[in-house]
Amino acid sequence: MSRVRCGCVIHLARPYSHHGSKVRSRLIPDSLKNLEEMLSWTGLSPDEGPSSGGKFAPYKQSERLEVYHESMKHLLKDGSCYHCFCTPQRLEFLRKNAVRNKETPRYDNKCRSLSEAAVKENKSRGTPHVIRLKIEPNADPYDDLILGTTCYDVGRIEGDPVMIKADGFPTYHFANVVDDHLMEITHVLRGQEWIMSTNKHILLYKAFGWKPPTFAHLPLALNKDGRTKLSKRFGNNTYVSHFKETGVYPGALLNFLTFCGGGFEDHRQILTLPEMVAKFSLDKISNHSAILDLDLLPGVNQSHLIKRFQEDQGQRKLLEELREEVRRAFQVELPNEAFLYRILDLRKNHINYIKDLTSKENYYLWIRPKVTQHDLSAITAHSESVIKAIYQDYANTCEEVTTTDDVNKYLQRIHKKTADVPWPTFMKVIRMCLSGKKEGPSVADMMVMLGSEEFIERLKCGLMALTER
Repeated sequence: MSRVRCGCVIHLARPYSHHGSKVRSRLIPDSLKNLEEMLSWTGLSPDEGPSSGGKFAPYKQSERLEVYHESMKHLLKDGSCYHCFCTPQRLEFLRKNAVRNKETPRYDNKCRSLSEAAVKENKSRGTPHVIRLKIEPNADPYDDLILGTTCYDVGRIEGDPVMIKADGFPTYHFANVVDDHLMEITHVLRGQEWIMSTNKHILLYKAFGWKPPTFAHLPLALNKDGRTKLSKRFGNNTYVSHFKETGVYPGALLNFLTFCGGGFEDHRQILTLPEMVAKFSLDKISNHSAILDLDLLPGVNQSHLIKRFQEDQGQRKLLEELREEVRRAFQVELPNEAFLYRILDLRKNHINYIKDLTSKENYYLWIRPKVTQHDLSAITAHSESVIKAIYQDYANTCEEVTTTDDVNKYLQRIHKKTADVPWPTFMKVIRMCLSGKKEGPSVADMMVMLGSEEFIERLKCGLMALTER
């Protein structure tokens, strides 16, 4: 979720980038396919990347090792970086000793003082080593577009950081800086958890003699309790794939993410992606942690569902989505599109997801309920007279009712012929015939959704149930 949240803001802030495009350079091979699929689903596909290519290819770190090693040669040559042969055991000793003394664990920069001869000797023996960046205390502050003047004295607090690991692969810090520079990145927007790394990155830019990009750190997304950090480890309900499987629309998810962290004049507006792009302002991003209340998402999705229904193309997609959902849930083929339209039109304000229409409460829409004699007799001893009155009237008039107002007028006219049955009881008999339930949507809504032909067929089934011996 956090990854897509940052991606959403980066997408909206495209005008800030040098060429108006987005690139990705940090990829985990095992998750590449899933990551690209989820970004594509949200509508935030990168303009460049491993699949689409681009002028800065290759885009996988594993295919850029030569680039990183060549870049490191310059820093080793001018003394900005050095080889470190400290063993994991020594580093663990330093950590435990710091903890014991109630100090922040840091590297003591021991290998800075190694002579060139000592480095050559260790390398000739094949001694495992890393490469570290020399960082002095008292780091200079930098201007963050969201947080203002910011500084983290990484040299004093952490010591010299690792740039190239023992396996020859770069750390994120090194690859990030090299890739962003070579790919001409001008603005970096990321979560506030990276604040403590930014001074490290800026010092690395300076070591290369490169101009750092402009940084903007987005507020952390917290869970509803306002204390715990939103994390992919906090259950599976923060994975993008989870929301896709739940039936959330991509636009609804992105819109929901704009509710926290700011960036908009009205942070509760229902917006499409183009509208988000037009209305987004980096100046309106909050510098406080953002509460991500997942309880609000269903309502946002409902608003997007309704908005889709009001557009011709969106409506066609909804109807097809509903058709597929019914086919999957009940293995039935639906008669016509008009039937689906009536159901969506009357139920859109009562559902959050299309699949809600195939829930247990709504099965009667697709499967004719089995109503028993007991079901109808339990309502009133006059159930048969109620059903016959409606059935016979329709057989004589074939009156077609297409709106809920027409239905109510029609039923009120029929009710006068069964004056000995109270209106509420009269309606309960009809409801039972139509849905097999005592409660649910209004009878008028059900009649319009099902259509006159199915309405009469269900009354006939009710009548047959009452006359069975």
